[in-house]
Amino acid sequence: MEEKAMDFRPKILICGGSSYPREWDYATFRQVADKIGAVLMCDMAHISGLVAAKECLSPFDYCDIVTSTTHKSLRGPRGGIIFYRKGPKLRKQGMLLSHSDGSSHYDFEEKINFAVHPSTQGGPHNNHIAALAIALKQVATPEYKAYMQLVRKNAQALASALLRRKCRLVTGGTDNHLLLWDLTTCGLTGIIFLSLHNVYISSSRFSFCLCIEVNSNPALAVLHFDHRASSFFLHFNINGFFFRCKVSFIT
Repeated sequence: MEEKAMDFRPKILICGGSSYPREWDYATFRQVADKIGAVLMCDMAHISGLVAAKECLSPFDYCDIVTSTTHKSLRGPRGGIIFYRKGPKLRKQGMLLSHSDGSSHYDFEEKINFAVHPSTQGGPHNNHIAALAIALKQVATPEYKAYMQLVRKNAQALASALLRRKCRLVTGGTDNHLLLWDLTTCGLTGIIFLSLHNVYISSSRFSFCLCIEVNSNPALAVLHFDHRASSFFLHFNINGFFFRCKVSFIT
């Protein structure tokens, strides 16, 4: 990544992903961004709930701009949210081939606000804003932190159960709320698998992997995950060519 960044010298360096079950090395991204004078942006849509509960590394310590949806692990209404730095710059950027204007202060506020409204977004709905406010208030509670801790434990328990049954997981496990299951060992691809059964947990349509998120659906996320029953049921059905994947939840 650093080699490519030095070759092409982008004005913005973006980190984050939809189906990555491990921690992100934000410090390395920051070092590379500083070398080329680039803005560092992170999209934390899938892990924002873990970040808010301090159950994974935070991009806010390193990134200039952080974006997220509000309807995934934050359990809020459908929408997005943008964070950006203000005030004097905390670090020297652009040691090599800087794109900056030499200013000592961040200038994101006016650009981002204008890009959102009126450029791309119409009038907001008050009920939507209220729903987001309630979701963010819940995120600040001890109960939410306990919930996210349980989500991580359940994801790791599911990963361990699958590994014990000789299933291959990309990266060998998970550090967050999702895992990637390589279906090629079952003679399947992710797209074929999804087309032959109903998935009751979130999945991403990759060619060779099935992405499983323990808490993707807020309606199911508040329930305790019975990893022993569900992991066996997933594995048994795939190896038995009965292509139906049902995950059991208990209260």
